[in-house]
Amino acid sequence: MRYLLNQVEIDLLKGTATTREASQDIRAKTLAVLKILIQHSDQVVTKTQLLETVWQGVVVQEQVLVQSIRELREILGADCIKTHPRIGYQLVVAPIPIQGAKVTGKWRFAMVSVVLMLIIS
Repeated sequence: MRYLLNQVEIDLLKGTATTREASQDIRAKTLAVLKILIQHSDQVVTKTQLLETVWQGVVVQEQVLVQSIRELREILGADCIKTHPRIGYQLVVAPIPIQGAKVTGKWRFAMVSVVLMLIIS
């Protein structure tokens, strides 16, 4: 599934974030945090919920979650995730689902070429 968040295309299956300038991979745990924030975009997700769901019983310090949130803010923009002190985090931009297949430049050129050939003939 792909989403548009603050003009960044997030591909949850590939684990990538794409802007007009570049594409970058998202770390697996950071991607898992983002998935949860997207699923609960209209509410605050507690730190405990994120830690228990993403790290599944592995004892980790809260700093690992803070690092993932920092990475997401670098990707999406600082204002996209709101911190609720001592409680958790909330995605404050509405995730817009992107439907359909992504058309790359190479395929777009091929489709335009075929259409032009049909028009000319």
